[in-house]
Amino acid sequence: MKKTLLIGYGNTLRGDDGAGVRAVTILSNEGTGADCFTTQELHPEIAQTMTEYQSVIFFDAALDTDCVQLTRIRPTYLDEFDNTHTYSPQALVNVCHALYRAVPANTYLIRIPAYNIEFSENLSSETNDKTLESVEAAKNIILLQDQQPVAHG
Repeated sequence: MKKTLLIGYGNTLRGDDGAGVRAVTILSNEGTGADCFTTQELHPEIAQTMTEYQSVIFFDAALDTDCVQLTRIRPTYLDEFDNTHTYSPQALVNVCHALYRAVPANTYLIRIPAYNIEFSENLSSETNDKTLESVEAAKNIILLQDQQPVAHG
């Protein structure tokens, strides 16, 4: 089983909405040892990939907060899940359980404050600062995960 998967999602053409993608791009360039994936939206196919990892960290922009928020996501163990084209991190964890009976031991969502989602390829200076803060938070999680033995099975 692989250690850590980083998933950044959002629309990079809508200013701060691309903060999750930017965070994962930074982490990928810094060589954290984690596997990195970026996408505009979360899709159910991602769940199968998630089952191959001990830890998964999602990064997303959030309009309803002024601080970087870290939330641990645990499966709700529902055998039903939304049947839509896009999913939340919680829904993907539920899909892992419902379809594959395998869930990453540790799944987190890091929400990055977003202030401007107008058409732009640039983050606002406030969101850029918070994106860098989210990168540091993820590095701490990865460091802790690297100190734990890999689960086999």
